[in-house]
Amino acid sequence: MPTVSVVTVVPDGGHHRLPEAYRSLAAQQLPTGWEWQWVVEGVRNLAEAGLPDDRRVSPGTGPKTAPASPNGALARATGTLLRTLDADGLLPQGALRRDVEIMTGHPELGWCLSPGLDLLPDETLAAGPDGPPAGPIRPGVLADGLRAGRLPALGTTLTARTDLLRALGGWPDPAGTAGLGLLLACEAVAQGWMLGEPGTIRCTDHHVPLTEETVAAALGRVDALRRSGWRWQSPPTLSRFERQLGQSSDPQWSYDRRMEIHSAVNSVLHEADDLVKRRARNGCWTPPGEISEGGSNVGLATAARVWVLDRLAARIDTARAVLDQVEHDCRTHRETCRETCGHTGGDARPAPAREGAEPAPAQVAQARA
Repeated sequence: MPTVSVVTVVPDGGHHRLPEAYRSLAAQQLPTGWEWQWVVEGVRNLAEAGLPDDRRVSPGTGPKTAPASPNGALARATGTLLRTLDADGLLPQGALRRDVEIMTGHPELGWCLSPGLDLLPDETLAAGPDGPPAGPIRPGVLADGLRAGRLPALGTTLTARTDLLRALGGWPDPAGTAGLGLLLACEAVAQGWMLGEPGTIRCTDHHVPLTEETVAAALGRVDALRRSGWRWQSPPTLSRFERQLGQSSDPQWSYDRRMEIHSAVNSVLHEADDLVKRRARNGCWTPPGEISEGGSNVGLATAARVWVLDRLAARIDTARAVLDQVEHDCRTHRETCRETCGHTGGDARPAPAREGAEPAPAQVAQARA
């Protein structure tokens, strides 16, 4: 079942609002077929923290002397999406549903944010100055804001693909600084989205003191990621039929090998799409840099070779090598099975009894299950 993992890091002695947070989480209505998991790092006994014995709640497992770490929670997250929630924060009605809907409706997104509400001493709610306008977040706007001396958003409402967070190595600083470092890293390699409705209720002041070292480290990580040229790509979505076939050790039906093929071909398509979007104007390819239509044909040809043909050729060669390897492994597996077992292998979809015959009804039912 698809799951969104909500991660909460509880500082020492900061568990008093957890029962309220649990009630706000239990009241969430998710899209059909989805469920939530609450990973509570820094709490090892649910009863002592005032939390019920709920299978969806995952307490910490490390030694009591170890400080609570968001990366410890990341290691236990089972969901394809991960949502952060402060230990003294609450989820407004519909917050998780909106996160899941925007992330599933836009597979190109790697992460999203939502504005927050502040709970004032008189129990009234006030909107906080959180982030850019609703809609797609312009790449670099958060890092540029930090360079200008202002913090445009906090990572306390971050919802991201769990694979993206793991690929980035999780939170760079256990102290967190409201998730600033990880949030800026997400922005550097993946498209984000700002929701228009609140995603958290903050019960205390979340002003984050930023030292020069913290800012320099966060921006240095952003610059290094941008220089690398690496962009996160959402894994291909496989159908239920493809996943059923993938439940086999035979490389012919292996889920992992199928993912390799999808990823290899998608890298070619993404490269071609990037060339069209970034290097084309009015439907025609446009060379980058100083070389333009008015330059020499030799310069134009060199630019075309470097920026189009060589880039595509490298992706195509990599994809071709993956396809060749998969086909080779499938042939080797069949030959090994023929020599040792007397058949061609393939334990996920048995072959028909005779060549050209229709599959037996049981085989059709197994393939369609």
